[in-house]
Amino acid sequence: MGGFLDGTCPKPDEFITKTVTESEGSITKTKQVVNPLDTAWRRPDRLLRGWVVGTLSEEVLGVSVGLETLVEVCKSFAEHCDHNAQDREFFLMQELHLQSCGSYFFLSFFQGQIQRKYINKNC
Repeated sequence: MGGFLDGTCPKPDEFITKTVTESEGSITKTKQVVNPLDTAWRRPDRLLRGWVVGTLSEEVLGVSVGLETLVEVCKSFAEHCDHNAQDREFFLMQELHLQSCGSYFFLSFFQGQIQRKYINKNC
């Protein structure tokens, strides 16, 4: 089942080309038919996708709208979370730079404390 999550069990082609020979044997035609492997693949993918989407909160449920496969949902969710994490990290770094401790900005003060502890311990 993990192959549906990480894409190692890829979606088969939806249609395949099938060669059909007429009864006389001299006329050969090709036509597109539904791939039975695709039909068999879709059932567990839809089941797993339903379980995953069912656990999402309303705030992130919109990330999965319009996506057909579980691997698409997982990739979209990972990209969404990564983007939000980067934004959050940037915001927190700005907040740290703005905080002050006495006449020192917090980050400078903290870095100075670490340097003094290292010097006192190792020198």
